[in-house]
Amino acid sequence: MGILPILANIVLHEMDVWLETQMGVNPPPQTADETNARSNPEDMHLHYRIMHIQRYLDGKDLMPKKYTPHELRQELHEKLHLRNLQPRSLPRTPSTQNCRSDDAP
Repeated sequence: MGILPILANIVLHEMDVWLETQMGVNPPPQTADETNARSNPEDMHLHYRIMHIQRYLDGKDLMPKKYTPHELRQELHEKLHLRNLQPRSLPRTPSTQNCRSDDAP
């Protein structure tokens, strides 16, 4: 009875290793550089524009003469809505070591 759990752990471990190498499940955690490389450029553009508008409205930066506070608030509302529709980062691509040979085009 005591040997059955040990055998189950061995079999499950081998299955985990196979799934990780052949199917690409449980990818390793990403480094900060990898995460930054996946940043969505459109989301970053919206983020920086939102940040600038908020600084104008908070009085931390001088407001451009071509905008009124009402126009900036309206633009801020629009940019926040657009940003909620954007994915924050691009999809993660599988590394070449996780691809099976029969998946090649």
